[in-house]
Amino acid sequence: MSEATKNFREFSGVWLARIAAIPSLIFSFIVLFLGPAGIANGYVGWNWVNTTEWIDQYISTFPINGETITNYLQFAWVIVILTLVVGLIGLLIAWVREKIGLRVSGFILGILFITAFVTYIIYFSFISSANNLVLNAGVGETDTNTYKIAGLLWNIVVILWYVGLISCFANLIGAGYLISASPIPFAKFRAKRMKILTKADAAERGEEPREAIRLYKKAGDLSMKLREEDKATEYYQKSREIEETEIIAVIEREEERKRKELRERREKLEEERKEILIRADQAEEKEQFMRASTLYRDAAEKSVDLGEKKLSAQFTAKAKELKRKAKKLKKKKEQEEKERMEQEEE
Repeated sequence: MSEATKNFREFSGVWLARIAAIPSLIFSFIVLFLGPAGIANGYVGWNWVNTTEWIDQYISTFPINGETITNYLQFAWVIVILTLVVGLIGLLIAWVREKIGLRVSGFILGILFITAFVTYIIYFSFISSANNLVLNAGVGETDTNTYKIAGLLWNIVVILWYVGLISCFANLIGAGYLISASPIPFAKFRAKRMKILTKADAAERGEEPREAIRLYKKAGDLSMKLREEDKATEYYQKSREIEETEIIAVIEREEERKRKELRERREKLEEERKEILIRADQAEEKEQFMRASTLYRDAAEKSVDLGEKKLSAQFTAKAKELKRKAKKLKKKKEQEEKERMEQEEE
């Protein structure tokens, strides 16, 4: 399953749990305040004195089935309390899954679906039975209209009952989504991110930019999984800043290396040219003009490599001059050799 699918199911499951909880809460509050076993009608289940008076009122009005009617209404009251608790637990589960990433929340949501569905059915069964007993009691129209559940309230109860019953299936679908999607372990991810940030800071201080870049990007990825986009943006920005600084530093180091290599090469060329010129002078003193000319040409080439064109031209001119001298010297020697041979023949 892709990360996008997991996130979609996680998000959908949490919101379905919330959607399922809202009708349960509305239904429970309306019934508890306005229902026949409600605060507005004098019944408060946790107050024994009020409850006794309320039961006595029904028994005096309905001698035959008064106690049965009150039992039905009290059972319905207990079921509504349970429905209220189910709705609150649904909201709590949605919050826990979103903030903490509890793995069993999907299974709990499935149990809530069953519980809510059963409570809605049982409530409507009790309240309908009580209403039918009131309508069939034969106590007179005034008392019947006083104690029966009719009109707007009954319509509201029925509508909310159907809405709540249908919304239970949102819990079922949400449970399926949450079970299929791996929960986000928020606490684990936050602890892991804290360790990564500590290492990233140490790497940055220890002049290990590549490691710092990698760690800050990792912290950003964890923040995205935690759905903390602001922090993710901050860590990604920090990673980019270090990367840009490192790129500039690499360029500067490369330029410095090239300058050093160029300087060393220049020094080497100057040293070689100096040695060549010394040998050229020695050769010229010994009237080895051809060798001296060759050496001066080498010195001219070295000067070209050094970017000293004027010196190169001077050495080239000197080489040509020495070459002419070498030719003259050669001719002179050949002439002298010829004269010597003629003298020997005479």
